This record gives sequence, structure tokens and C-alpha cells, in this order.
Amino acid sequence: MNVFELRERLISDYSSYIRSFIRIRDERVGALVTSCLDQGRLWPDPLIQLNPSFQYAGTIEDLVAEGVLHSECSRIFRAGKDKGEGKQLRLYQHRADAIRKTLSIRPVANKTPLTPLGIKHFGQSTTVGRTQTLVSEYAQSNPTSPTGQSRVPL
Repeated sequence: MNVFELRERLISDYSSYIRSFIRIRDERVGALVTSCLDQGRLWPDPLIQLNPSFQYAGTIEDLVAEGVLHSECSRIFRAGKDKGEGKQLRLYQHRADAIRKTLSIRPVANKTPLTPLGIKHFGQSTTVGRTQTLVSEYAQSNPTSPTGQSRVPL
């Protein structure tokens, strides 16, 4: 199937549909409307985009080795683990950056590696903006303890 031929057929069908119920008595207005329809003003030109592929930035195990994630994360976050040991999960750069960013915005007193519970606490999304929002919401609803330490459970 040629996508451009499909577009032309779709526009032709839609144009016929639109023209089937337009009845303009004034000849000048009718000519203007017909001209606009002929010029394709009701449908945009085709849009062709190229989306860049995401760049890989290592694995969960790499983040465990760096001390960013708790060692238990390499056991839990695996593909196909229901069929045995499973295989390592590769991370895209933006996801690895989000995990590191989450660690960097945590209180200084709590710089231990992120645990699976801590990751789950911040939600399934690992994007930096969403993580920051969740951390901010949590901090607002859970002020620091009397000792001054954050109650964020990471």
C-alpha cells in the first residue's frame, strides 16, 4: 500500500462528501468555496517526520555497580524472569538520567542507593519531570521529622 495514494483517495472521498451537501445560491460565494475546496484548504499537506531513536545508556546492573541502585534492583528488574533468571534490562539515556536525577534531589542525609521500594514509591514513570513532581508532592504532604531528617522512604 502506498501511503500517498491512500491519502489522495481519502481526501478525494472526503471532498466528495463535503461537496455533496454544500448548496450555495450566490454564484460568487459558490465560486470562492469551490476554489477553496479545490486548493485543499480543508485538509493539510502530508506531514513526514523522522523520529530519532533513543540512545541506550547501559543496564540496571550498571547502575547497581555505580551504587546508584540497590543490589536487589538487578534481581527484580529483569525481562522474562518468570521463565527463569531472565535477562538484563537495557536503559535508554533519558531513563538512566531520570534515575540519577532522582538520587541527586534526595536529601544529603539519605544518599543510599535507590531501592525497589523507593523506585515504586515514586511511581512507574521514570521521567525527570514526573519524578520531580512526585518528590515535590511527597515533600509537601510529609514534612521533615522532629530531628530534621526527611521522611522520604528511600
